[in-house]
Amino acid sequence: MIKDWRYEESKTKNVEICARFKHPIAALQGLIADEQYDKMKEILEVQNTELINNTNVFETGNKLINTILYTKYAETREKGITFRFVIYDLSSLKIEGVL
Repeated sequence: MIKDWRYEESKTKNVEICARFKHPIAALQGLIADEQYDKMKEILEVQNTELINNTNVFETGNKLINTILYTKYAETREKGITFRFVIYDLSSLKIEGVL
């Protein structure tokens, strides 16, 4: 039941993200047609930052681990480092000293 709820929550967030980027994408298409590449680059940079800042990159089932991973992910992105990895459900992981 919890996994179904997480799936629905994730699906809803994805719909919201798509709606948020619909108009900027249309604007970019117009800028391409007008060959306004500098303005297009500005919009892309803003939208990329927005996407990174408002997207849950990790969902391990453990809020502490999500926070740690997201912090490290943001640090590596700032340094231009790209990495990929697979994380499984860590909701049952118990960490001592943490509420």
